[in-house]
Amino acid sequence: MARDNKIQANGLSIESAEIQCDKHSRSVKTKLFKWQAVTAGICLLARSLLLYFWTKNTLKALQQDKYSIFDPGNLVICTLLFVEVAFTFYRLYQQHLQSIAYDPKAAFRPRLRISGPRVPKVHVLIFYCGEELAILLDTARAACSSDYPRDKFRVIVLDDSNSASEPIAALKSHFPNLFYSARQPKDKAWHKAGNINHGLEFIATLPNGPNELVAGLDVDVIPEKDWLRRLTPHLCLDRTVGLVSSNQRFYNVPHRDSLGQLLQFDQLQFVRQLRREFAGTGLGGGTGWMASRVALDAIGGFAVDSITEDFLTCVDLMEA
Repeated sequence: MARDNKIQANGLSIESAEIQCDKHSRSVKTKLFKWQAVTAGICLLARSLLLYFWTKNTLKALQQDKYSIFDPGNLVICTLLFVEVAFTFYRLYQQHLQSIAYDPKAAFRPRLRISGPRVPKVHVLIFYCGEELAILLDTARAACSSDYPRDKFRVIVLDDSNSASEPIAALKSHFPNLFYSARQPKDKAWHKAGNINHGLEFIATLPNGPNELVAGLDVDVIPEKDWLRRLTPHLCLDRTVGLVSSNQRFYNVPHRDSLGQLLQFDQLQFVRQLRREFAGTGLGGGTGWMASRVALDAIGGFAVDSITEDFLTCVDLMEA
């Protein structure tokens, strides 16, 4: 971490806070990201050539054998060819839209970290809906153990299953900044988005009212200890930023990951999200985010008319 690049934050309530900027080199895949348009074009060209020769040879074989295209086996092959053609053109169109929106002058956001005790106050919401209790307790312990002044953040478990009050009460004896809330059965609408909005209402009833910032964690997400110190500077330095989101990793991926589950998630989290960021349309994930309470209040809380409430809320924030 570079100690010679220090910024004084003037936003929120941290006039004397010190924010530091990391200067370590980016990973190889990050450095190669700006070549994504070239690599994607090469991949699509190779896919198109493969599709061309596959189609040509398949149709030639069907013609030589004098089989009808509507025979059961051939119909399956032709259906697969049609799907492949459609998907290839979809990827080409998607790449075209991204190339239009891509800003070649866009730069990676700096990696910031706020230090010291003079930090903004944060409410951390954990969303729970009857998952395995041990998972909830692990996440609650990790959130309460964050590297952040204890009097500057609270952790609230939002229980939509009404089943974890006693375990959370026992855990609260070790973490006084841990709280619990559950919606009444008659109020359980809009699923996760409704639970988040319930949490926003609940923290307004706590002593000293709502904090300046609010963060969210899914029940199966264990945050790194300095995640609050990493996210808060982005909201403090730029008052036009309404929400920031962190990257995610898995701790229980099967050995060797033969199905490539982690690779698929990396593509979503790293490639697509950074591509949107460079286009000025970054979208937060459904967990590991932090938002300005003022910004959320301005749009009436989280969007409830979509199962992807995280994406739609980010769109609402950008339009506000």
